[in-house]
Amino acid sequence: MKLILDHIHYIRNQSILLDDINLELEENHYVLIGPNGSGKTTLLSIITGLDWPTTGKSQLEINHNRYFSAHQKHLFGYFFPKIATWFEAYHPEISILETLCTGFYDQLGYYTEATHKQKEIAMSFLKEYIPSVLEKDYHKKFLHLSTGEKYRTLLLRSMIKNPKILVLDEPFDGLDIKGRIQFEQFIHQIAKKINFIILVLHRIEEIPNFIKKAILLKNGKVFFYGNLDAALTSKNFSQLYDMDLEIQKIQKRYYAIIRESTY
Repeated sequence: MKLILDHIHYIRNQSILLDDINLELEENHYVLIGPNGSGKTTLLSIITGLDWPTTGKSQLEINHNRYFSAHQKHLFGYFFPKIATWFEAYHPEISILETLCTGFYDQLGYYTEATHKQKEIAMSFLKEYIPSVLEKDYHKKFLHLSTGEKYRTLLLRSMIKNPKILVLDEPFDGLDIKGRIQFEQFIHQIAKKINFIILVLHRIEEIPNFIKKAILLKNGKVFFYGNLDAALTSKNFSQLYDMDLEIQKIQKRYYAIIRESTY
């Protein structure tokens, strides 16, 4: 399978948000990085078929045939932490099991009763991936889970239909150090079963070690695309963020350090 982004432009209110994005991505584990306003979220919306580009195409190549991403939404799993706030605010009575089952219908609420088979699948996911939540508690409110358990439940929700491509948008947002480490370990479990992952991050120290390639965006354009070590250099990041940055790698983790303090 390939994800083909064919000369994508996206213009809204006379502003160019994406400018000639042209990439062919094969099955691999990617990180997408760029400053605020660089077009990351817009690009994700187009990749997952939630929006259409102004010009250009986002397509999946499957067995030498090409299909528009918007017509293949069932092949994508999409997780972003803010969805937890949505369920808490608008569906405070929804249960853990019901929250997971909403993924079968891509709904942000339990509007469609899950079938017996779907509930069995959801329960098997919970047993395998979140054993800390006991079966007797599956009908308790999602609201009462810890933040880490909520994130794990919602990530499983994005996987409930066995997607071919998993998109994780700032998955560690809102987690403390312990929670981030635990959730990263959880994502590692998932990465063993999904060959195509696109991870969006702001902080390079959060990049898991299973990530192999990087896409750097700046001002709506691809600034760099390639292997992780080649992407995460002091020169690239100084230009990407218009700051004098030094990138260091310590125990398989990358860190960005400002060379001359302005404090």
